Amino acid sequence: MGDRSGSKEIQLELPLGVSGRLPPRAAERHNATRNVENARRAAAALRAATVQREQKVNEARKAVMAIRRNQARQGQS
Repeated sequence: MGDRSGSKEIQLELPLGVSGRLPPRAAERHNATRNVENARRAAAALRAATVQREQKVNEARKAVMAIRRNQARQGQS
């Protein structure tokens, strides 16, 4: 029976976020909340990148229209 007492000493280590501080369900909720927050941040970053890209496209369109106007004026004179 001494062998079994030795096997009880082997324990697995848990990640720091899960160990001791939070019960498993609370840790899962915490991780889920963090995942949602990260997803929201990522979505906001994508929206910001999309807005910047649209602004650059609009600026490029304006520049092309200005060039075409200038070329048309030069062709008329």
